[in-house]
Amino acid sequence: MTAIIDTYKFDGIDIDIEFGNSILITSGTIASPNNIAQINLIDAIKQIMSNYRTTHSKKLLLTMAPETAYVQGGQSGFGSIWGGYLPIIHALRDSLDILQVQLYNSGTMYGINGSVYTQGTADFIVAMTEAVIKGFNTAGGMFVGLPASKVAVGLPACSSAAGGGFIDTATVKAAINYVRGKSAKPGTYTLATVGGYPTLRGMMTWSINWDAVSTCASKYQYALNYEKIFGCALNPAPPAPTNMTSMANQSFCHGKTRHLLQQEQINLAGIVPLQVAHI
Repeated sequence: MTAIIDTYKFDGIDIDIEFGNSILITSGTIASPNNIAQINLIDAIKQIMSNYRTTHSKKLLLTMAPETAYVQGGQSGFGSIWGGYLPIIHALRDSLDILQVQLYNSGTMYGINGSVYTQGTADFIVAMTEAVIKGFNTAGGMFVGLPASKVAVGLPACSSAAGGGFIDTATVKAAINYVRGKSAKPGTYTLATVGGYPTLRGMMTWSINWDAVSTCASKYQYALNYEKIFGCALNPAPPAPTNMTSMANQSFCHGKTRHLLQQEQINLAGIVPLQVAHI
């Protein structure tokens, strides 16, 4: 991994393990896991990050995109896959830049209030997001929450992108604005912290090319919705290539337009794009 990162000038890694021994709970606790594969994964990530700092004199970006069962699922059971990411998150919390749990292909999950919530709803976004910020108790001990500035909301860009969990843009906007303390609650879940979490980091969508298709809803609806919620914090981009003028006329942020243009060009070239994109 160190060689790949240095050779191709990557500046970060995303820990997105869908299944495997390194995320299975066999015994131990969140603070002291006993699964040797899990321990080795943690040590390997630390070593990769140390190697990068030694070579480049700066921090390697570290993100994680676990499924809900591996994180919030630890509330209903701590064993096998349930809560499997919690020891990893805990051990690397100081180095972790963004935790972006996949709020799709999930089914139902407990919120920290003891109620069960279903994917594809505003309540699911709010409940699952607050859980990783406030923390929760498990049979493997207390999971101490992360700062909101390290938490992003992971959602599919359109209904075709994931088997379940797609939420229309208006509901997404209402839910995230409530989490950020900017609007009234859109469902039944009430935030435990009055005023919400204004420093919530952002949104994540996997395979951003799904946002470029017009058959799900409207083209670039996810990127446009992101701008409506979080605004534009990037510097204006250079003029778009002339053969992409129609795309340049889209109303989303210039900096993000450039990112989407680059993804579109990669797709047109027939190269498989990155599966996770941080908008």
